[in-house]
Amino acid sequence: MPTSKRENILGSVEARLKTITVVNGYRNTVQPGSVRRVVAPPPGIHEFPSLFVIAGQEEALVGPEGGPIGLITYKLTVTVEGWVKGTPEALPGKVEGLLHDLRKAMLADYTHGGYAYETDDLGAEAPVLSDAGEGIAIVRNAWMIWYRTLYGDPSV
Repeated sequence: MPTSKRENILGSVEARLKTITVVNGYRNTVQPGSVRRVVAPPPGIHEFPSLFVIAGQEEALVGPEGGPIGLITYKLTVTVEGWVKGTPEALPGKVEGLLHDLRKAMLADYTHGGYAYETDDLGAEAPVLSDAGEGIAIVRNAWMIWYRTLYGDPSV
């Protein structure tokens, strides 16, 4: 059974975030095992930095605003939540460094392997301190990913 474009886009986002390493020109190294697609971040996070890909609301545009006849345009909101750990003095820099790396990775291929035609950065929320433990901060950045499928087939 073919995979939907949505599934391919989300898989591409996860794969791209797993390339965040100092060797690849980023400020941080995120271990591949600490990048996951989730419905909500799990309790008990022990690896830092960690990134969680969360698919949000999706809007389907049909008719004239949906594109050419026979296509549906989708606007998929994806939030990436980053967790960092450090001393109170180091946390601001760690948050900014991870946000920098996240944006660089997400926009390195705004088509997500050719499945989307646009990715818009919707901005980051203010970082918050986690209840999970001392010295843990969370930053969330939302993205709007635009893609089209055939009217009767979400895989094309």
